[in-house]
Amino acid sequence: MSKYVESNLRKDETIVQQAKVSMVAIVPKVIIGLLLCIIPYVGIFIGLLLIVVTFLELKSIELAVTSKRVMGHYGLVPQKVMDAPLNKVNTVSVEKGLLASIFGYGTVVITTSSGSYNLKYIKQPDQIRSAVMEQMDVFEEQRIKLQAEQLAKAIK
Repeated sequence: MSKYVESNLRKDETIVQQAKVSMVAIVPKVIIGLLLCIIPYVGIFIGLLLIVVTFLELKSIELAVTSKRVMGHYGLVPQKVMDAPLNKVNTVSVEKGLLASIFGYGTVVITTSSGSYNLKYIKQPDQIRSAVMEQMDVFEEQRIKLQAEQLAKAIK
């Protein structure tokens, strides 16, 4: 379980789906970094820096769908945190390039009432999108059921 998600779960909240990050996504940047290492001194420094930053960037990505919200954390500098109740999520979409389609990863774009969040390098992004959409439906059904129960109590 990820550090951000684990430390921010609320009472009676469960994780429905946790995204995994594709390590295949860093291959192009690692290749470029290794090619830069051929150039003495500055090239080696820049190449190794590119590889390290790319790896750290991937390690910073966290995304989870819970029973109550969508939580995410990504980026080194600046860091971006998403913590959106399911009823505040407007859209969830998936973007995939050619390599992403071949290797099964993509960018999950979540738009909420407070902004848009692009979580890159997510494995099986369509499953995450589906999980968010399904959980939004469950959340709405529970909200309507609770309102109906409260209304029934008020009428009695």
